[in-house]
Amino acid sequence: MLGDEISANLMLDPSTRMWRLELQGPAAMLLFFLLDPSEESLAKKLWEEARFDQLMRFDLGDLDTDWEEEFNDDAQPNW
Repeated sequence: MLGDEISANLMLDPSTRMWRLELQGPAAMLLFFLLDPSEESLAKKLWEEARFDQLMRFDLGDLDTDWEEEFNDDAQPNW
């Protein structure tokens, strides 16, 4: 549903759990895509995967929070 202006591929190497992200499109569209705070966003997917990786390795630690709390109203990372 990204239209013709942007293309995105998110790939996982299951043996290493290393991710590769490929994006192509105008800067404004890429920025919107990366900062999208919706439930089906890239940030949400990566947050869930990071929590899974932490759970498999250690404990949830700092990642044991609601991912949306880490974003402010301007959809900027709160790091």
